[in-house]
Amino acid sequence: MSKRAGSFAKSKSKRRVGKQAVFAVISDRETIFRREPTRREIEVIRLITEGYKNREVAEKMGISTKTVETHRANIMKRLALRNIADLIRYAIQKGIIEI
Repeated sequence: MSKRAGSFAKSKSKRRVGKQAVFAVISDRETIFRREPTRREIEVIRLITEGYKNREVAEKMGISTKTVETHRANIMKRLALRNIADLIRYAIQKGIIEI
């Protein structure tokens, strides 16, 4: 391995997206990029936390079920959430849904 390739592998790249950029440290080795959800993702969060299934969310939003599944996976990954309970807690804290 060349010297240049070795130094590239060890470096960390950082992206910034305006004022919404936030870095979350998951472990000593892993840092993930977090950002606030888009309007479309917020709508998916709202419907999921209200108990709608992916198919029902897709019908209400006029998109495919696969697109809903992709939004849902991206939301969970970007916000470092592990389950629906975490998603509901996030939605309440951010004022997306009310109790």
